[in-house]
Amino acid sequence: IKGIPISDGIAIGPVLKTDPVRIDTSRKRITDPDEEIRRFRVAVEKTIGQLDRLIRSAKEGFDAATADIFEAQKTIAGDPEANTMVEALIKEEHVTATHAIDVVTDQYVSRFSEIDDPYLKERVADIKDVSMRTLRNFLDQTIVDFASFKERVVIVADDIPASDMVRIDANHILAVVLSKGGRTSHSAIIARLLGIPTVFGAKDIPTDLEDGTHVIVDGTEGLVIVGPDPSDVETYQAKKASLDKSASALEAYRGQQTMTKDGTPLS
Repeated sequence: IKGIPISDGIAIGPVLKTDPVRIDTSRKRITDPDEEIRRFRVAVEKTIGQLDRLIRSAKEGFDAATADIFEAQKTIAGDPEANTMVEALIKEEHVTATHAIDVVTDQYVSRFSEIDDPYLKERVADIKDVSMRTLRNFLDQTIVDFASFKERVVIVADDIPASDMVRIDANHILAVVLSKGGRTSHSAIIARLLGIPTVFGAKDIPTDLEDGTHVIVDGTEGLVIVGPDPSDVETYQAKKASLDKSASALEAYRGQQTMTKDGTPLS
């Protein structure tokens, strides 16, 4: 199965699928808009608090650039214009907060999707990420914490937002395969920082793929082999051993000054 190569490396292991979150955002009337607004504000504050923790975690485990991703998401979560629009819909039309959040999110997504700049278009993912987090906080749903995963598995999912990707423990998650996503997304940037083999845009992953099915993930070629035969496993084990040996050899140069043969330092 071909996809987009995101992060180099080879992994062989069992699949663990994470199902996409389904939330009912259909239009439904409510009788107490003031209470709905109060609960919405609590959800927003909870979202901002979670993003504050992600900012601290990113600074400690990654770098300032990664932390900036969640600084931007925090700005989105607390955006007064968007939140006022949500509250106005609840107040004036007596609809649920979930519906109002969905309507306002769609308006912002449409606005950004029309921009020609591909980088700004990718920020649509951040808007959707914040929206989903706020929806789940409003409904008191548990958010999957990838840091708690202790199995050595290959995560297969429809999509993983940056705020979840940053929680992945590279000591346990062997690789990540998503049916969606692109090279310049924040999730892709974080996957490369994690250093685990990653393939996005693998649209042909079988919908009936079961947990525990063994796969080979080649993050360099953007290739996923489902249910590999022994010869495939042997071939890719040899490739992985060669890559691991090369990576180990390069570790000796980590932190050393880069310079030309005649001793001129390179910045």
